[in-house]
Formats: sequence, C-alpha cells, structure tokens
Amino acid sequence: MMHSLGSGKPQFQRIESEFNAWRADQHLSQNDVAKRVGATQATVSRVIRGEISNPQLLHKLCTMAGVDVHKKDPSYSSALTTALNEVWDGSEEQGQLIAVLLYSANRLTSSNAR
Repeated sequence: MMHSLGSGKPQFQRIESEFNAWRADQHLSQNDVAKRVGATQATVSRVIRGEISNPQLLHKLCTMAGVDVHKKDPSYSSALTTALNEVWDGSEEQGQLIAVLLYSANRLTSSNAR
C-alpha cells in the first residue's frame, strides 16, 4: 500500500529534483544508485518522492547526492506564517506554548517514522 506521505509536497519535489540532477551529473541510473545502497530501484524512487517513509534510506541517498534534506522550502514558510498569524496572540507565553506543540509534533512524527 502506498502512503504518499510527502509525494507532491514542495519539500519532496525539491529533494527529488536535486537528487535527479546529481544522478544525471554522475551519469547514474536509479538502479545504479539502488545497488549502491542495497535497495530496489522502486524503493529508491518511492523514498525520494516521499511516497513511503524510510528516514534512514532517505538520509543515505541525500548524503550520497549532497542534498540537504533539512533545507527549508520557502513555500512552507508562508503557510506557517499564515497559521501563526491566525492563532498566535503575539505574547511570549503563547509563543512558548506553540513552540512546545511544534517540538512535540516533531517528536511524534519522528518516532512514528521509525
């Protein structure tokens, strides 16, 4: 069953684009890369597109290709800014509470990906 976790999202579009540019520059097929990391071509393709979650393989592929997986995509910041403007009252106290929620959500998604 395909999860489509990040498929189509700007972050994975950027990762896929940078990864594919690296492959083209290195004259490597996805199959060549898959052999290097001990995965199938289909798995490499799905992980790079964000269709399935495999953080270890994604990290390995991005490290190999020199792709910064944590680089922030500007299209996400406008969505975050909009959400913050709608819910945050501007106080330090509420800002800290929102930060706690974000860090908690990150821990939950990180532990679920394992």
